[in-house]
Amino acid sequence: MADPMILQSLRNNLMDFLYAHRMQLYRRNQRRAALLVCLALFLCILYDARAVLAAQSAVEIDGLSGTYQQPEVAGTTAAIIVAGSGPTDRNGNNNFGLKTDAYRMLAQVLEQAGIASLRFDKRGVAGSAARVSSEDALTIEQFADDVVKLALWLRENKSIREVVLIGHSEGGVVALLAAERVKPKSIILLASPGRPLAALIREQLNQVAVPDQVRAKALPILATLERGELVNSVPDELMGLFRPSIQGFLRSLMKIDPAVLLAASTAKLLVVGGAKDVQVTRNDFDALLKVRPSAESSWIADMTHALKLLPQGALQQRTYTDPSLLLAPELARVLSDFLKRN
Repeated sequence: MADPMILQSLRNNLMDFLYAHRMQLYRRNQRRAALLVCLALFLCILYDARAVLAAQSAVEIDGLSGTYQQPEVAGTTAAIIVAGSGPTDRNGNNNFGLKTDAYRMLAQVLEQAGIASLRFDKRGVAGSAARVSSEDALTIEQFADDVVKLALWLRENKSIREVVLIGHSEGGVVALLAAERVKPKSIILLASPGRPLAALIREQLNQVAVPDQVRAKALPILATLERGELVNSVPDELMGLFRPSIQGFLRSLMKIDPAVLLAASTAKLLVVGGAKDVQVTRNDFDALLKVRPSAESSWIADMTHALKLLPQGALQQRTYTDPSLLLAPELARVLSDFLKRN
């Protein structure tokens, strides 16, 4: 008969072998499971990326470059996002330091609300640069003509029946100017002026931060342009604002009173302003609502002209240069709510 100690030793060795074998299988299965999880995550990320890309498509419309973005379930309503002043591109950026991505974020809010959107580079800017031969040929009416063409393209090529015009800053004036021909379902004005351009510039020039010597030179030039006359000699420090090549555009814009245009429109209206906006103020917000007192509106605390919340202790400039800052949450909520009901 075998020695019990030997049997016990054999039994222990066998148990150790079986345990080690099970652990090896377990670790192998763990690695296999981990690989499967990683593969699943990769496929999800790939699917999401492909879905985002599929939702956006680059378009070219009469020399204007843009991005058409649609929700997963295509509807019959689309919004045109009209950019603000200066060489601002379809995403809310330019080559002179403006980096907000605000319009790209707006398109995402619209997509989540089930609304397709078309955002575009203004004529003379980025992908639409060839649309302008020289700056001195630009007028505000040309920008409005472009919006009309974009609305027609949506209706003819994307089976869109209802168009929403979303204008930011100067884009609000363009939207109002185009509204009579576009006949939009609704108009959304974001940080948009409610007074003629000369009144806004004069108000900005009279701010404390503007040096007295600059103000003294700028106000007479402004008055001359407001009368419809050209100014041939412009001081170097004011060339950015009043350079001769932009004076034709400024004079065309100074003729327009946004409140008068709005009074002529019967489209449903949402007016949004920000308490931290130093470019378009509460005076403009109130001027728009004065002619359309029944309009929906939202005055958002801490939102700047860039449609972002001003972080506590930060300078205004950050909301113009930091694209990682999201749109003001209240703006996203108000837009979604308005669009779902209208």
